[in-house]
Amino acid sequence: MSLQWTTFFSYSRTDSEFTARLAQDLRSADHDIWLDQLDIAAGERWDDSIQRALSSSERLLVILSPASASSQNVMDEVSFALEEGRQVIPVLYQACEIPFRLRRLQHIDFTQGYEEGLAKLRRALQSATSIADAERRSTATTASAMKTTAPSATSSSRRLPRTWLLAAGLAVPALVIVAVFMLQGPTPPTANFTAAPTSGTPPLAVTFIDRSTGDIDEIRWEFGDGTMSQYESPQHTFTAAGEYPVRLTIKGPGGDDSQVTVIKVASPPAAPVSGSVTQQTKGHSSPAVANVQGNVTINVEGGKSKD
Repeated sequence: MSLQWTTFFSYSRTDSEFTARLAQDLRSADHDIWLDQLDIAAGERWDDSIQRALSSSERLLVILSPASASSQNVMDEVSFALEEGRQVIPVLYQACEIPFRLRRLQHIDFTQGYEEGLAKLRRALQSATSIADAERRSTATTASAMKTTAPSATSSSRRLPRTWLLAAGLAVPALVIVAVFMLQGPTPPTANFTAAPTSGTPPLAVTFIDRSTGDIDEIRWEFGDGTMSQYESPQHTFTAAGEYPVRLTIKGPGGDDSQVTVIKVASPPAAPVSGSVTQQTKGHSSPAVANVQGNVTINVEGGKSKD
């Protein structure tokens, strides 16, 4: 099937406002995108239109949020794109548990600011489009060379060498590119993450966002309370007071790295309790002063003093 669209938007209806804004901004910057809100004509069946657009798009851009991460429709679209070998670009709109099938894909983070995220996404799309265009040109050139007809007996001495030269001219640049990547080797991973909030009283729910770079094969979070997670950007709740060193460890073909941030959970202040004090004495009465909580009865034995 020929690919008509460049980028298909997959999202939850809960995130419609953000998705529509992002799609309009990308389209204004001449990016070829497909969004159901903008591109399904009146009278068309939604399910048929979405299926056709998804099948004819080069890549899928999935808007990640708590709503989309739990949406079966969104995950079905992601699975289809991955199975068809299409590029999938996750866009982190709101902090959430990254679905397992997307954890190894580098995401574009919009949680730190819309304009910053938009600039990163535009660069990623431009790079992906340039690579796709180069691949199409290379495929077309190779196909054209393969269609070269067999040389005739009278001209074989001239045409055959040219055919071989053309094939060699296509093969040499490809070998050079492969050699360059092999010499560079894997990029060492560098661990980095943010946490919010970093202090408070229990139960304290903290969202962790992974910002690590490099070639990463494995990720592990240790929350300092005996629990751990392998999600890329998890959320964890601390239920008791204390200081918890949260460690992120990443591993890849270029080595491993880790980072630690301390989450401080303070005990909630004790609520003051008002009450009254009753003092009962034998022999004489005297005032009593005490700082107590609740209703207390004090029995004091004593007598009158002699002059």
